[in-house]
Amino acid sequence: MAAEDAAPSTDSHRGSYFKQENVALFLSAFGLVADLFDFGVINLVRPMLQAEYGEMTPTQDSMVTGSALVGAILGQLTFGAAADHLGRRVMYISTALLVCLGAVGSSLATASGVFGNVYCTLTFWRFVMGVGIGGEYPLAAASVAENGELKSSARKMALVFMGMGVGQLLGPIVVIVLTSFLDQSLAWRVAFAFGAVLSATCAVLRYFFLEETQGWRRATAGLRTTAAVGSGESYGATANSASQPAAEASSSKRLALSAMSWSLAGTAGAWFLYDIVTYGVGLFSTEIFPAAPGMASAKLVLYINLLGLPGFIGAVILANKVEMRRLQLAGLTAMAICFLAIVATMPSDHSTASGLGRYALLLFGVQRSFDVIGPGVATFTIPGQIFPTRIRATAHGLSAAAGKLGAVVGTLVFPQMLAAYGIGVVMVFMAGMCGVTALWTLVFVPSYGVADLEAIAQHDDDMSVVEQAAKAERILYARNAKGEARLLQSIPERVA
Repeated sequence: MAAEDAAPSTDSHRGSYFKQENVALFLSAFGLVADLFDFGVINLVRPMLQAEYGEMTPTQDSMVTGSALVGAILGQLTFGAAADHLGRRVMYISTALLVCLGAVGSSLATASGVFGNVYCTLTFWRFVMGVGIGGEYPLAAASVAENGELKSSARKMALVFMGMGVGQLLGPIVVIVLTSFLDQSLAWRVAFAFGAVLSATCAVLRYFFLEETQGWRRATAGLRTTAAVGSGESYGATANSASQPAAEASSSKRLALSAMSWSLAGTAGAWFLYDIVTYGVGLFSTEIFPAAPGMASAKLVLYINLLGLPGFIGAVILANKVEMRRLQLAGLTAMAICFLAIVATMPSDHSTASGLGRYALLLFGVQRSFDVIGPGVATFTIPGQIFPTRIRATAHGLSAAAGKLGAVVGTLVFPQMLAAYGIGVVMVFMAGMCGVTALWTLVFVPSYGVADLEAIAQHDDDMSVVEQAAKAERILYARNAKGEARLLQSIPERVA
């Protein structure tokens, strides 16, 4: 009887387990729908803002667009690390509320007040919103990875990632509807407010229906039990001790991340380089293909995003069949080809964006599809799978933050490069960056399978996080003899 009380049967909990797994999947995807709507709506309302408040300077354009990216870096670093200490649920609710606050502030932005300029006001509120959006990335990956079976985690992450595609489609649809019956000076405000409603709804649903993840509970059960009884046992005293202090020392987390430095270099470096490309052109599509403010620009963005939709569907289909590393390499190669093909379709005098025609627009949309099915889903999924549970959110947050740093670089470089050299040079530059990212992937990103992930996860509760991380690094690179030899020389042996 005591054994039954201590360890309820799997059958008795199977229904609630799979229910929570589906709840986590839905609320993670819903959160990314809201996030990508809020993130990308600036691309849609930019022409309306400029029609009302005057043309943005390149600096203002970069600030309004990039402020959310800078905020996202802070959010990914802070919420990712906090989630490994405090759990996923409370952080997940907090991020949705922060996104809602930033969206409300953006909808109420004026040219007066503290900042004195509507573009400066938007820069501040979009920074606040970005902090919340940034925190969503590591929490979404951890929530899905830790609430289901490892063999299906890639497909589930691809389904969550598809929420980004829905959010990208929802943005132009909402703006098209709003501009059909509202004046543009009001339409852009209501568009921001719609994003606030989405995020607020997500926060409420998470509060009432989302539970802590199965994986985090299991991995930290001994830690939390020890804290409750106040045993004060020293962390890492024995290799098989599951009783550790509730909050593992920051130094232990740093050592664990250091033990997986090659993996972290792969996930963070590839995401940094890739986001230079995807954000460098993605948030400026209405400048690459100029359209009239309002409905015309919204229809343009909707067309591009519809062309990218097959990539999301393909990612879901292939996620459990093709290694993420291979998807990343294939997608980057195809993107580079598309960028160069765009240049080939342009007339000889292509110093301005007006030189791009309908074939270039089609190729740009196809490039978006390869983006999504390749590095888009892979950079999000890989760090959510390969790192141990106790450092998963921190490592994913670091990787995503590196990506957003690359996005900042892309949004700063694009307007300046476009003004100085023209769209043709921009496209060639982006093709070159795809090549550099592919090379980085070949060198640093690990090739792994479900068996490797299971071998890592089995030590979530019977080994110190530093020992587990060192073991995980050797497992991930064991397929590559040269990589394994290199790692065995560089990773300190931490297992007694």
